[in-house]
Amino acid sequence: MRRALAACLVLLLAAPAGADEDGKPAPAPGPKPGAVIDGAALAYEARVTRASGLIFDGHRRFDAADYDAAEALYRESLAIRLELFGEDSIEAGVSMGNVARVLRAQGRYAEGVELMRRALAIYERHGADAGEHLVIALERLGQTVQALGDLGEAEALMRRAMDERERRGELESLPGSYTLNNLADVLDALDRHEEVLRLRLRVLPLVRAHRPAEHPDVAIVLNNLANAWLRLGQPDEAVPRLREAAAILDAATPPGHPFRARIRNNLANALIESDEAAEAESLLREALAIYEAALPAGHPDIAWTENNLAAALRRLNQTGEARERLRRAVGIAAAALPAHNRTHMRPLTQLTEITLFDFDEREEALALARRLSAAVLAGSEQGAGGTGAPSAAARRTASDQFRLHAAAAWAAAHAAIPGEAR
Repeated sequence: MRRALAACLVLLLAAPAGADEDGKPAPAPGPKPGAVIDGAALAYEARVTRASGLIFDGHRRFDAADYDAAEALYRESLAIRLELFGEDSIEAGVSMGNVARVLRAQGRYAEGVELMRRALAIYERHGADAGEHLVIALERLGQTVQALGDLGEAEALMRRAMDERERRGELESLPGSYTLNNLADVLDALDRHEEVLRLRLRVLPLVRAHRPAEHPDVAIVLNNLANAWLRLGQPDEAVPRLREAAAILDAATPPGHPFRARIRNNLANALIESDEAAEAESLLREALAIYEAALPAGHPDIAWTENNLAAALRRLNQTGEARERLRRAVGIAAAALPAHNRTHMRPLTQLTEITLFDFDEREEALALARRLSAAVLAGSEQGAGGTGAPSAAARRTASDQFRLHAAAAWAAAHAAIPGEAR
């Protein structure tokens, strides 16, 4: 069960980890043939083994969603490896990547991105000797900059990873399916849904060929495919796949694991689109309770769930509670994410609408509309790859939907306030 869950975590959060990243302590390098084993050599080997054991224990705590404990173990391993091997070693890069992964899981993206950049630079300097670590670093860095809103750089990193897999003849393998899955995640954030669906359909048979039907990886792929159908306005295709995925994950994960919250979020979104808001509300309350117990109070996944719960409550005409949920979502997302990140813009959009059209509080609605317009502008000006030029990714982030909502709320609220310049 632990091995299955670890593989599941890999698919959702990062590319599959190789060497000592996969949860198995790497063997300590022994002395050279003919060398005399003295106390210093034994102490050195003990420290190497200690660092690998810390990684192994860190993976177990990570898989159990005990992120504070995992971070402490990963950081201790990193300190030992920096001391033994130096900061330009592959061993140090692996430990940096592990720390960055747990920071990302906690929503601490800005901290994680710098460590991943350091790890990637190490692997690039080592070239072919870095092996699988290079692809893992490209994908993890891509996921982190995606969370920070730079979709242009995220796509470029994922395509580099895909090119590396193809060069090595691995694109149609199980690791290749993870790479395709991660690229599809970025394209989904870019609203390129037809491309996403093609990639999701390509990934599913690759995973089924290498995993038993009840394996968590199968559930994650079904979840992703269902979301692709949902983005294309076909909830009838999405709901049965999400129910199957939820059944697999509920059997494979302990109660209270964040994976259960994630699948409930996605199933609830499909049910809202299928006019089954009451069941969606129940699922989202379960998801929120799981996240609040497992994650830090300011984690973006809590904001995402509050936003979805508010959408269900609005369908059920419970606008008062919906508004309070949205206020909390906006507060969390604004503190944790860039203004143009979707997890911030979506609750801000809903809150602007509900304040104006359900409560007719026009001055507050105008202030919210100004914030939303600023977020749209920030998305439009976000550069690709640090060039400063407006990117296709950024323009997609500031989508027509958000522009329309911002313009409508601005116009309606603005027109109702005496003395405002038009």
